[in-house]
Amino acid sequence: MSSLTGLTAQRFIARSNAYAVQKGFGGYVPAREKNLPDGSPGADLRLTGSLIDQHIAGDVTLGHYMLNHKGEAKLFALDIDLRDAHGKWIPTPSAADYEAVEKRFAGDPAGLDEAVEHLRKPTGGNPRELWQDKRHPSRPFYLRQMKSIADDFARRIWDEFNGEIPVACAYSGFKGIHVYGFTGMAPAADIGALGIAVVESFERFRPTKGGQFWLDSDDNPETGYRNFEIEIFPKQDSTREDGYGNLMRLPMGVNKKAPKGRAFFIDQRPGIADIKPRNTADTIALLESGDPWH
Repeated sequence: MSSLTGLTAQRFIARSNAYAVQKGFGGYVPAREKNLPDGSPGADLRLTGSLIDQHIAGDVTLGHYMLNHKGEAKLFALDIDLRDAHGKWIPTPSAADYEAVEKRFAGDPAGLDEAVEHLRKPTGGNPRELWQDKRHPSRPFYLRQMKSIADDFARRIWDEFNGEIPVACAYSGFKGIHVYGFTGMAPAADIGALGIAVVESFERFRPTKGGQFWLDSDDNPETGYRNFEIEIFPKQDSTREDGYGNLMRLPMGVNKKAPKGRAFFIDQRPGIADIKPRNTADTIALLESGDPWH
C-alpha cells in the first residue's frame, strides 16, 4: 500500500466494512458477495488498500460511505457543482479582440467604451451543459468562478478554525469541486453542522430544494456564484434505514460520468489561478499537512 493510499484511507474512510462501485452510467451500487440461494443480497465487501490503489490508478471507481454504524464521520465536504439550469456567463476577450476594437473606434471614445462593454456582455446558457464542451468560450469564465469559490470556502475553513481543521480541494472530474474539511472521527451531526456554519458565515448563500442545496443570493454573474449550487455532506447523523447513509466518490481516479478526464487534488498555492492537478508527491504533502497553500 502506497503512502498516498494510506493517507487517503486515513483522511476519508470512516467505514471500511462496506463500499460502493460506480458504474458506467454514473450511479453507484454496493459491493457485495454473490446473492444467496434465496435471492437475498450477499454480505458487504470490505474496502481494502488494494482497492484504493486501483481507484487511484483509474482501474475502478469507488464510493465511500461517510458514516460508520456509530453515526461518526471523518470530514465534511462542500460539493460545488455547476447548475443544470439557465445561467449567465461573461466572455473573456482576447488581446486581439481588444486591439481590433481599439483600431475600429480610434478617435471615438464613446464608441470604444460601448464596444469594449459589448465584448464582455453577459450571455445566457446552461452552465453544466456548456462546461462539458471543452472548446466552448464560456469555459474560462466558469473555470475562474469554480476556482474562486473553492478558494473562498477553503480559506474560510482554515481561518474560522485557526488552521486546526485540515483542508483540501479536489476537482470531481465532471462538473465541480469538493472542498474537504478533515475533522477526524466525530459525531456526523456535529461535523455536518460545521459544514453548514462555514457556508452560512458568508451571509450570502441561501438554502433551497428543501435545504438540500445552497445558492448565492447575488445573481450578478460578475460578482456572484449563481451558476453553482452547494451541497453539504454529511447530511445525516446516522446510517438510518438503509444501513449505509451518505455516499461520496473517493477523490482522484476517474469519474465514470466523464471517463476521458481525471479527478485530482487541486494546486492552490499562491499565483496559481487555474485548476491544475497536484502531482503525487504534492498530493501526499497536501494530505499530510492539510494546508493547501504550501
